[in-house]
Amino acid sequence: MADFVVGGVTSMGVIWRLVELESPTARLVLNDGQPSKELRKATQQIRDWRRWITEHFHTAGSPEDRGGTGLEGIRVNPPGLIIIGRDNPGAPTEAMRNEFLEENRIEIRTYDWLVRAAASRPPMGIGALDIELDESWDEED
Repeated sequence: MADFVVGGVTSMGVIWRLVELESPTARLVLNDGQPSKELRKATQQIRDWRRWITEHFHTAGSPEDRGGTGLEGIRVNPPGLIIIGRDNPGAPTEAMRNEFLEENRIEIRTYDWLVRAAASRPPMGIGALDIELDESWDEED
């Protein structure tokens, strides 16, 4: 199960995102540039949640008063977001982040990004997730 499922309204309707939170002290990558154990675990959790959605699609997309999860309009392969670790400008993370996004539809961000995003938004304004994640994913589904 995902730590959070966040919905945002776009021109394509409601877009649900699976969010996994890992420790702010966890590393994104190992010294050899490979994903850390924590990052691999978070990725697997998103894959497992997607598999559950596929296998229980009717339940996942049904309202709670009908025995569902209340994620009306959810799609089979919703985008994922992992928030892990802190910014580390010297670490070889950019290529790995791009690979995760392209191959897995999972965006990787740090807690520093989350703090900056929260500080840059007015209260009750547009959410960071509504702007930061690429709406082009919507067109693939």
